[in-house]
Amino acid sequence: MQSCGEVVRRAALGKCTSIDINASVFAYYKTLAIDYDIPRKKAAVLSMIVDQKDYVRQTLADTLLNTNGSNEFKIKIVKTALTSIGFGANINSNYSKTSDVIYNEEDRLRFLSHSIVVELLEVYALITEAVKNTLNKEDHEEDKAYLKSMKSVMAYLYQQEETRIMKKVIEALETETNNEVLLWVHDGIYVKNKPDMGLLSGVLTECNSLMKFDLEKNNKWANLSR
Repeated sequence: MQSCGEVVRRAALGKCTSIDINASVFAYYKTLAIDYDIPRKKAAVLSMIVDQKDYVRQTLADTLLNTNGSNEFKIKIVKTALTSIGFGANINSNYSKTSDVIYNEEDRLRFLSHSIVVELLEVYALITEAVKNTLNKEDHEEDKAYLKSMKSVMAYLYQQEETRIMKKVIEALETETNNEVLLWVHDGIYVKNKPDMGLLSGVLTECNSLMKFDLEKNNKWANLSR
């Protein structure tokens, strides 16, 4: 079910609550920026995305003048595009992940030339170089295998962090509150009952104080729940 669309997952699971880590990719990059002593001024764009995600997404969605669809659809495109370039998509290629998401070339150029995206790419480059230097100097043989494709390294490092956090969250839910976890999808999970947010916040703060949770009840398909 992890590969299914969100609507299909929600229909299959029935009444439940979904828990997602809010702006997790950018919170992780912000953590890396701190760990690798990236200048605060250069990393400011990451703070903006983490703290003002709705403003950033709407601002960038407004660059998609030629893209047909609702505002909600455009925001979804922006979310996908930002995550893609964060994991190293070759944005200068017509065959890049970004061009797969933003099909209109004029919109894509407007999006990529916006100051938020330009600053984001600059700080990504600084973080990427810092990570590469560290992996080359230290004993990270497993990680070094990905150095030929730096985008894979960043995706790999983030996935490791994401897995570590979600395992701790799931363990806390199941052992301390006996809340059944129905499905784990990337940086989110579906649980049977509304979770103890105090417990989850404590777990998340222990792992990464920059990340927060978003909750959403899935009642639309309640009539299908077992």
